[in-house]
Amino acid sequence: MGLAVILGIVLLNVVDDGSSGPVGDAQPSETTTTLDGDVTTTTGEAPPPTNAPSAIRVRVYNASAPLGAAATKSDELRPLGYQILSASDTTPRDNTVVYCTAAFAGDAEPLAAAVGGGAVVDNALDPLPAAAEEADCIVILGPPATDTTETTAAPAAAG
Repeated sequence: MGLAVILGIVLLNVVDDGSSGPVGDAQPSETTTTLDGDVTTTTGEAPPPTNAPSAIRVRVYNASAPLGAAATKSDELRPLGYQILSASDTTPRDNTVVYCTAAFAGDAEPLAAAVGGGAVVDNALDPLPAAAEEADCIVILGPPATDTTETTAAPAAAG
């Protein structure tokens, strides 16, 4: 009986390469977000948030949003606990993106959700705007998201 247990342990060690680990032990794959026309596609799993907002330095850039939008968005993010750096302008673009350095990649999705307006995560943003190296994450505001929902008023009641 003891020999069978020892043989079983040896076989498990030979067959198990250690890569399967317990459930949930796998490393998440990198998230890649691309914009294809009006369709945004995200592949892979986003890494879990790794830092409290108070540990994340964020700089917001205006890149086609209305005048003052970067300062306004900075003011909206500040109460959420983010360390907000001075707002700035950058090269115009067609969409709103969030980019975080590798050490803060897990914080990009929650930040994009906080930004709202259809913000997408771009882990390969190149080139980075001026002074981006001072921030852990940056938000680049494109034109405001348009709401394509039509509202029809109910007919007035005859009275």
